[in-house]
Amino acid sequence: MRSPLQFLNAIEAREKFACNNTVLVLMFNTNIKNTEQMRSLLKVDEWNEIIEYDQQKIPRLKRFIAQATLVKTLKKQPYHYVFSGDFGTINQIIISNVKAEEIYLVDDGMATIAIYNKIRNQHYFREQSLSSKMKFYRYKLAGLTYLIKQAINFYTIYEIKSTDLIQVKYHEFNHLKSHQLQQCQHTELTYLIGQNMIQSGLMDADTYILYIKKIIANYSGDIIYIPHRTEVGIRELKKLESDRFTIKKSTGAIEIVLLNDGIYPAHIVSFFSSALFNLDKIFSKSNIDAVRIAPKDLKKLRKEVDDSYRFFENTGVRVASL
Repeated sequence: MRSPLQFLNAIEAREKFACNNTVLVLMFNTNIKNTEQMRSLLKVDEWNEIIEYDQQKIPRLKRFIAQATLVKTLKKQPYHYVFSGDFGTINQIIISNVKAEEIYLVDDGMATIAIYNKIRNQHYFREQSLSSKMKFYRYKLAGLTYLIKQAINFYTIYEIKSTDLIQVKYHEFNHLKSHQLQQCQHTELTYLIGQNMIQSGLMDADTYILYIKKIIANYSGDIIYIPHRTEVGIRELKKLESDRFTIKKSTGAIEIVLLNDGIYPAHIVSFFSSALFNLDKIFSKSNIDAVRIAPKDLKKLRKEVDDSYRFFENTGVRVASL
């Protein structure tokens, strides 16, 4: 698992499939907040074994050896289930080499749909560039294979379909809801979930602030802004704070934060964050809005963003134009 959302879905899968004798592999990268939020979800006594791969602690020239060693460690024993929160190079190498009766990918936001389409069309390897393929080929030098020989299935909240080769099982965060949702108090609060659009180069700071101002003007009551875990503090955003608009740093995955705080919001608002779909499954009585961004205000990825809004139109998430 590489992110708080992946980890959250892994916990859901562990409970749904009634897994015993569990091995948890946490893959930490250079994002400190990402690591902190994953650790906030970790309850050591719920796992039989925990393996940490921390990229920050491994010199770049030694990472390949460390990854190969990790795979060889995992392949020493057979598994009934293997759940992966990602489908990157190291994940595919693990899946290719371990012995497992069933393999499932758990959700990683909207990326799940893109991965599903590639696997369904069997494009996940042959469409890669030569340099990308070389990353796979080098594992042969370590005595490992890169060829996936069995079906990759999905444990997901998204409405993707099973095929002759792919088994899809659905969930709605039932474990999470059954343990904490009944403790939440209904409020008139609006939670505004930030996105790292400035840092990723999708939008300039002035335009982002303009959209936040529009949301403040169009939603009544108190608004709590939750920055994305990779969002860098914006001086102009702090200037907007008032009696009804406050900024609260997230201490974990937003799905968990609201439940831990015992909050059932009246409104949850963002732009095209995949968290909106997750939150709609958990907080079904909240009004969940995806504020539409005009294509002219985006510097790139206009089609991908538009695809996200089209996806929301067939869900409980309302696409709102301000």
